[in-house]
Amino acid sequence: MTNKKSRVLLFCTSYIEDMDSWRNRYARWLSHHRQLAGDECVMCFIDDGSPYVPNKQTLPVYTSLDGLSPAVKGPFMFRFEERLGRSGLLSYPGWWRSFLASASIARALSCDKIIHVESDAYLFSRKMFRGLLGLEYGWWAAWCESQAFPESALQVICSDQFGALRLLSQRDPTTFCNMTAERFLPFTGILKQFTGDRYSEFRSTIPKNADFAVQILPDQKIWIR
Repeated sequence: MTNKKSRVLLFCTSYIEDMDSWRNRYARWLSHHRQLAGDECVMCFIDDGSPYVPNKQTLPVYTSLDGLSPAVKGPFMFRFEERLGRSGLLSYPGWWRSFLASASIARALSCDKIIHVESDAYLFSRKMFRGLLGLEYGWWAAWCESQAFPESALQVICSDQFGALRLLSQRDPTTFCNMTAERFLPFTGILKQFTGDRYSEFRSTIPKNADFAVQILPDQKIWIR
């Protein structure tokens, strides 16, 4: 008897100001992770009312759950038409709405796992990617060594935690003001076995042994190993 293959949603949140922003940040993220993930994940941008929308022939855009079904293969964009944005360091309702919408999108696509890799975060090692795919239970985050807290830019949410995610998604996004995602989200485990950090905060290059990195700048080199 063979186990049923998991259907995985791999997404980032997005706000795309213009074509340069698309090319330098989001298209780069998509190309990299598409090469890493192949057809093992359904890839998606969850968008906070961006003024720039890529060519819909390249990236189909959905504005409601009605058009989403398990037949959708991705990549695609799920776009909220009204921007909520970010008004301060601890006030970012646009991100909360987009992040928590992954619960409804995963359900519409019949996904049983969610991998969140923020648009300035990159997975470098195939070993780490396989490790994320192999997680079967729990709500996991990577570890940010320099800040000594869970890294909310890289998370894995397995199906047993979808209820907790949906419960949070029922809240008004503005109620999360003054809450840091790293300390608020109900992680059940931390992925300390993988090497990574917010390297751009304290060095110009990314170590070759890194499994992932967050807050990557456009001129920093990326790779897959």
